[in-house]
Amino acid sequence: TTFSLKAIGILIDQTTAARVDNSQWLLDIGYGPNGSEETVVAELMFSAGSGNDEMQPVSVGPLAVSIPAGAQLKARVSCTFTNVTSRNLNLVLVGYG
Repeated sequence: TTFSLKAIGILIDQTTAARVDNSQWLLDIGYGPNGSEETVVAELMFSAGSGNDEMQPVSVGPLAVSIPAGAQLKARVSCTFTNVTSRNLNLVLVGYG
């Protein structure tokens, strides 16, 4: 990051046409060098219900965080799908200083 961040907004969507209904996703956001990341958002849940082929919620935030200038941002996601193609996501983080 060029500037320190006091809040972040999160936008999420799937990258493929594969169905994502009946799925749950947990997203972690953090910063820092590999191996010593500090988590600032933990286990934020996204899901898609039966018959709904769209991630919900599509956007979250702004969420209060404290991320110093120059930090490398990290994202980690886990989900209930075993199909590798269906687990690809678009993730946009919007920083507020």
